[in-house]
Amino acid sequence: MLKAFLAFLAFIAYQCTAAALAYLIDSEALAQGTLPNASALVTAQTACVPLLVLLLWLCRMTQRPLPGKGRPLPATTMAAALAGFVSVASGLSLALTPLNLSDGGSTALLGSMSQSIGGVLLLVVFGPLVEELVFRESIQRLLTPRTGALWAATIAAASFAAVHMNLAQGIPAFLLGLALGWLYVLTGNIKLCYTAHVINNALAVWLLSRPDIEAQVATWPAAAIVGAGAALMALGIVLLLATRRYAPCPTAEASDPIHPISTSKNSQPEA
Repeated sequence: MLKAFLAFLAFIAYQCTAAALAYLIDSEALAQGTLPNASALVTAQTACVPLLVLLLWLCRMTQRPLPGKGRPLPATTMAAALAGFVSVASGLSLALTPLNLSDGGSTALLGSMSQSIGGVLLLVVFGPLVEELVFRESIQRLLTPRTGALWAATIAAASFAAVHMNLAQGIPAFLLGLALGWLYVLTGNIKLCYTAHVINNALAVWLLSRPDIEAQVATWPAAAIVGAGAALMALGIVLLLATRRYAPCPTAEASDPIHPISTSKNSQPEA
């Protein structure tokens, strides 16, 4: 339990350190009281990624060796899980569109960051790696023996949503965090949920480069947008539920000290 909390604090420290470094790089922004420019943010966050990964590994908050042995799944099951996740993510994005939730300028900032190769790598490759290591590999895995798989995934998803600090990103982050948590339960390591996260972020970055698509969707009636979103979410949920036959048996997993996925609250926590 303590290690899970420390993993969350490590992520907060990573964000604060990256922000401080970005202001050192873009000193004019600090003097003017504005946000650092996109280039400074990309450089600072990218530089801090290996430090956080090393910290999590040295403090034994992650499996050794990474990404952990996990459980093999049939290729068709992995494909269904990935397709289900992408469908839920796309549908959720559509369904929330008519609400016009404020993102505090995050979308504009991400758009600026995605203009460079370094920014794309951060958003699509390094960012998902850090988030999956912290929220699934560390927080969810470490909480599971104490709380059971469901509560562990929920707490990890809620923590994932909280760090986004706005409703426009926080609501999808929580719901998609639950889906990513399910993928972690299926496999016992971050390979599948990391892949899903990368695909989702890659699609998001691509859409940032295609404002014409957003403009076209904006011309649809609200009912059509919500309906299309609901249909995609329903399809995704069906695909994700189709993978449940491969979920681990609690009694079989209870004896695994490396990546316990037991739903029992009486399981012993990781040392």
